[in-house]
Amino acid sequence: MKLVAESLQSYMRFTEDGDPIHDMGIGVDELIHKWMHDRGIQKHKYRLTKNKTIIGDDTIILANMHIGEFPEFINFAHINGGFHCDNSDLTTLRGCPRLVQGSFFCSKNHLKSSSLVGGPQQVIGTYAASNCGLESLEGIAFKIEESLYIDSNSLHSLEFIPKEVGDLYMTNNPIETLKYFPEEIAGDLHITSSKILNEHTVLQKCKVLGTIYEY
Repeated sequence: MKLVAESLQSYMRFTEDGDPIHDMGIGVDELIHKWMHDRGIQKHKYRLTKNKTIIGDDTIILANMHIGEFPEFINFAHINGGFHCDNSDLTTLRGCPRLVQGSFFCSKNHLKSSSLVGGPQQVIGTYAASNCGLESLEGIAFKIEESLYIDSNSLHSLEFIPKEVGDLYMTNNPIETLKYFPEEIAGDLHITSSKILNEHTVLQKCKVLGTIYEY
């Protein structure tokens, strides 16, 4: 009788206080698959880990969609291709992959308050975060193999930028200090010229292997 009573009490707590899908540990796969399907991502392009994170086996395109922010159950881990989430009304990069084997595009989002926190930490291709209202590069990848686009933001410094990048596009930012400038730019540099930021001042702080373009 005691065992029956305890089981009944457990059942009552389950039904009255809990979310059955969450409490039973089922339904998460279905939620993920439905969310991806609704955005045109077919199952053969990704797989789920035991921890319910998403590994992309191809480029994942979530651009030009009204996403706002990824649901709590959407957590990308590793993308064997590019990851495009530009122009999708994102207010945070939470849920984005940690490693992108291709290019990462998150331009034209609303990341002023969250910066790039939650975004990838390593990008093998290009990293594009233009026109996002950024006031800080906090959260940016520590390694970017190719070009970095951070133009048309509200950056007063380049704090958190990787020490080495490929091409760097940083026009239309109110840069006030070169303290955090990269040590080396392997490609070209595109800047909006000012007393603080120009070819002469840059070359005192940074090795530029390509051409410096001033606008």
